[in-house]
Amino acid sequence: MPRFGVHMTASGFIGLSGAWMGLAHYGWGPPQAALAAMAGLAGGLVPDLDADRSRPTRFAALLVGLVAALGVVQYLLHRNRPLGEGILAGLVVLAAAPTAGAMLLRGFTIHRGMFHSLPMALMYGSGTALVFGSLGKNAALAVGLVAGAGVLSHLVLDAAAGFTLGPLKLCSRRIGPSLAAWFFALLLTALAWSRAA
Repeated sequence: MPRFGVHMTASGFIGLSGAWMGLAHYGWGPPQAALAAMAGLAGGLVPDLDADRSRPTRFAALLVGLVAALGVVQYLLHRNRPLGEGILAGLVVLAAAPTAGAMLLRGFTIHRGMFHSLPMALMYGSGTALVFGSLGKNAALAVGLVAGAGVLSHLVLDAAAGFTLGPLKLCSRRIGPSLAAWFFALLLTALAWSRAA
């Protein structure tokens, strides 16, 4: 199995290549190019989000915990609660959110299941295109394509190391969530393409 650095190098190359193409041939500015580079790099980490104790899982858990904690602090301050109460609640959320997220992932996914599948590449790429729609239709779609290519690079590297791409495999432990993943992936993809047309 390729190591973390191999996946980072491949997806980083894809992200930087997409950024360079945007700068050189499509008139992107530095912010658009930076988003494409980061989306491609992050795409290479997405398939390992369901792995227990993997680096991508730890990074994602920390990010989710920080965002949730800041959200709680902001909410409590908006409700005119004391700053100390907000900070205490934020620290509790920061401690609990990563564990809760890991429990949810373990409950609904298996490693090299849903996150190691083509639906996830479609969902991540299309979702990225939709989130960055403010860049303009073509730029958002291009950033989404780079993001999806980052996920695909991870799948191809794993396949080259002896694992299967298995695009039609079950994406989770149950057939219902697997079919839902394919449906949602195709729906997001159609939505992203229709916005670009």
